[in-house]
Amino acid sequence: MSLADDCLQAEETLRRVDKVDLVILDYYLGDGTGSDLLRVMGESDCVQRPRVILSSFVFDGTHRSWDDIRKRLPEISQSLIQAYVNKPYSFEKMDGALQDVLELNSGDYAPAPRQLRQSKIL
Repeated sequence: MSLADDCLQAEETLRRVDKVDLVILDYYLGDGTGSDLLRVMGESDCVQRPRVILSSFVFDGTHRSWDDIRKRLPEISQSLIQAYVNKPYSFEKMDGALQDVLELNSGDYAPAPRQLRQSKIL
């Protein structure tokens, strides 16, 4: 497990070859927003693209604002968002989201961009 306090740390973690299975991404970060990180994940060929659970204290997962935010992202970034969990969240709520996301994607998950996977094989 890795922890990052801001977008820059999260991006550095996603640039490593070590597999990241899932990102629980707070929308508001110290140096930007979750959208900033999602945009990098969608546009860069050098970062992993794991599934994402977005979390926020400000927005409810069913609120129209999430849809507006999501639509402004590149299509590949949009596809990474698998769930929304409101803060503060209970263990049961987060556990349910984790189970849903990981079960749903258990057979087709490839976290790293092709460039990193190939270099690891060579």
